[in-house]
Amino acid sequence: MIKFKGTKILASALAITSMLTLSSFKANAEWKEEPTGWKYNTGDTFATGWQNIGEDWYFFNNDGYMVNNTYIDDFYLGSNGAMIGGTGVADPFSNVDSIKNSMPITVPDNWSVFNSNIYKMNHATLLMYDKRDTFEKKERSIISDMESTLKTKSDFKEKMKTFNGHYAYCYEYSELSNGETSKFNLIFIFKDNMVYSFTMVSDEENFYTDKTELESVLRSSLNI
Repeated sequence: MIKFKGTKILASALAITSMLTLSSFKANAEWKEEPTGWKYNTGDTFATGWQNIGEDWYFFNNDGYMVNNTYIDDFYLGSNGAMIGGTGVADPFSNVDSIKNSMPITVPDNWSVFNSNIYKMNHATLLMYDKRDTFEKKERSIISDMESTLKTKSDFKEKMKTFNGHYAYCYEYSELSNGETSKFNLIFIFKDNMVYSFTMVSDEENFYTDKTELESVLRSSLNI
């Protein structure tokens, strides 16, 4: 069984979300991609230092470039630049009640808050929830952008499902790193120019059990 490795698994999960926040929604004029990295246009200038954007914290260096895959002030920034956590003060979304209220489902009692909008379903499975504005970009265009990347993954599977009356794009794939296999379950639901995403990552032993539990929760309690 794979023992839980927080930053490694979270970085992989957040990399998927980056396809939504930084690639699929390029209609968002505030983010600017340059040859050497990403900048964030605040209107009059480019952001520097800590910035709260959407529901995530990012850090931009003195030249305005987003920092990723490193620690700043004892907080770890994942591969997409979003803060994962650290050894210092809890992040701005550390209040357990506010985190539970941010999830548009009835959260089972056996799930525990890991960090921000991330849950541990068990010691080997993480679930991350995210909600983003599509900035009026077409649903099919967003899905096409994501699928072009996801279809290159190992053991890729795709299927349309329905959760409590809402159609969902569902994807499954595997990643091998240092001899360990992590399995991913991605669910995307579109409504009123918003996309709601659930990213589950687990080991091979727990994946299908926890995938079944997640889908059961979505079918019975999804409320968007």
